Amino acid sequence: MSTPMHASTAMASSSSPLPSAFSDAMNLWRHFVQAIDSWLAARKRIADDRDSLARMSDRELVDIGMNRASVDFVAHGGGTRDYPY
Repeated sequence: MSTPMHASTAMASSSSPLPSAFSDAMNLWRHFVQAIDSWLAARKRIADDRDSLARMSDRELVDIGMNRASVDFVAHGGGTRDYPY
């Protein structure tokens, strides 16, 4: 003798594209949020680096091979130069 299936059980066992679409949407949202989080973290790092360099005296900047004009460039990830400024 078979037992009757409830309607909700029958719907859950059917293969529906909705769970897959929902999962895809959630993965897309997660990647979007991670990208924004990474961008904000990079912006904070740049601001912190710039503030640290801006607080240094001109003499301290020269000691590390920089000048005041290159603070923003270096804070944004710019490389150092091999020739004098």
